[in-house]
Amino acid sequence: MEEKLVKDYQTLRDFWNNNFNDIKKQIIDSIDPEKDWMDLAPSKKQFDAISSLKNHNNFLDYGCGDGWASIIAVKAGLKNVTGVDVSSNAIQIADFYKSIFKTDKANFISIDTSWLKNQKDKTYDALFTSNVVDVVPFEIAKEIIKEISRITTDDADVIFSFNYYMPLDKAKERGFEVEDSNIYINGVLRLMSKTDEEWKEVFEQYFDVVKLDYFAWPNEPSETRRLFFLKKKKI
Repeated sequence: MEEKLVKDYQTLRDFWNNNFNDIKKQIIDSIDPEKDWMDLAPSKKQFDAISSLKNHNNFLDYGCGDGWASIIAVKAGLKNVTGVDVSSNAIQIADFYKSIFKTDKANFISIDTSWLKNQKDKTYDALFTSNVVDVVPFEIAKEIIKEISRITTDDADVIFSFNYYMPLDKAKERGFEVEDSNIYINGVLRLMSKTDEEWKEVFEQYFDVVKLDYFAWPNEPSETRRLFFLKKKKI
């Protein structure tokens, strides 16, 4: 089982690194640094969620991708913003956006799988992560959530942005490979399909779920993607 987890994770890392490499090759002809940052978030609800953290001191964007959430966080007024990702190509794009949008307070770091474990307890008082924890094997997801609870302060605001829930029979109908609750496309784990209640059960080991909201990406017919707003459990 451990060997398969490692293999799945390495396959995912290579997939996303190659994906961001393809993006990096695209030529961005025109960006208005004064206003285009407001369109970086796939959804206004995500934009508003990040902006709501503006009064915090130390923001972590875990699995930052091209850095869109970190750019928004800086523009919202956060002074100390760190974006991390296992894809080195993603970090290169994030640094490019940082220069375009003049957000020097964002610090982007290419990390390995041991990075979270090496962070000090109660370092971050705000954390946002989007489409990261629900696209890795469940055992790894649970470990990430546990570590996030450790590195965030007692009064931290933590937001998990997740994909929609896809019933496994629906995934099979669409021709996807299904194993346990994992949905694979072309051999790559693309979705760990858990219901709201299943995710709440994991979160509530460490956090209180303050709010669950739903949102959609552009051109999606309904709001089925999920935003979990969390606070640390009082001990």
